Amino acid sequence: MQKIYYGEQTKNALDNFISSSLNFDFIKAFAEVKKATISAIQEYNGYFKQEIFDCIIEAINKIIYGELNSNFVLSLQQGGAGTSINMNFCEVIANFSKELYKEKYNEEVNIDENYWDYPRNTCLSVLEMGNTLQAKKTG
Repeated sequence: MQKIYYGEQTKNALDNFISSSLNFDFIKAFAEVKKATISAIQEYNGYFKQEIFDCIIEAINKIIYGELNSNFVLSLQQGGAGTSINMNFCEVIANFSKELYKEKYNEEVNIDENYWDYPRNTCLSVLEMGNTLQAKKTG
């Protein structure tokens, strides 16, 4: 069993919404968008200290490679703008970084949060699932 890295916001959402696990393609797409956004912020203005940036990217890569999947316990249908799902991702990244570097980077992880994360990432995950199905069909 994987270690649990989600925090209070996710636990509160579990009390208020249906518990379920997110589809891996959705998790991967959401993490890839978060990684691209954090990387763009770093490249554009060097916002992060290098250690913090490396830590965040390492945590996101663990998510992309499926190593932290059991930490995503909310239903995709849990609601509107997906704030709980975004917080679930932020908590996992921040708590994983705390384990690695003894610091928790909540503010840094949340820098890219905006209203469009959830709908954009939902669209990307559907495209990813379509690509996966197409590859299986032709492969």
